[in-house]
Amino acid sequence: MSPQKHHTASKQFRVSSLYDLLEELLVDTGKRQSLPGNQQTLRNYCAYLRKTGQVKSAPVEARLCN
Repeated sequence: MSPQKHHTASKQFRVSSLYDLLEELLVDTGKRQSLPGNQQTLRNYCAYLRKTGQVKSAPVEARLCN
């Protein structure tokens, strides 16, 4: 993988990784008893934020196949 491709790919994240991070920061430290919802709830919320323009996402530059 070229350095440029790697740099671009590293900007992306997985919602499951974000959920795990939130769990470590909030639940494991005792700040919260549990997270509201699950990974799918977080995925849906992230999709909502993108759809409503509250979070900008880069356009897909790869060829999409049906």
